[in-house]
Amino acid sequence: MLSEMSSAQMSPTARSDDDPDLGREVMDTENRVETVLRIPDDSPFAQPEHTSLTWDVALTADELIGLLGTFSWIITMTDDRRAHVISEARRVLRDGLGISGDQTVDVQYRSEVWRSHLD
Repeated sequence: MLSEMSSAQMSPTARSDDDPDLGREVMDTENRVETVLRIPDDSPFAQPEHTSLTWDVALTADELIGLLGTFSWIITMTDDRRAHVISEARRVLRDGLGISGDQTVDVQYRSEVWRSHLD
């Protein structure tokens, strides 16, 4: 459950056995794309150089919820399920992390960059 990710002080919200664990859904790493780019050997391009750029952005609770709403797995949920996930996320931000109103949390962004040259 999403509440299990945030604070041991919070009691988990009730859920049915057929409800997926929201925390596992949010933290899922099984389906992430591997950050590797391989150029075929018969290509006229050299193997790429790779750089990872990171930066921080301070976001309010409303901005974090807005960001959550951009994920395709949220967008494709039923209206009721999406409302539940967003409500639970707001609760965790407020009660578990103390983020509300104008308070911000730094969110790290990352961009994977590849560059290749003609051989």
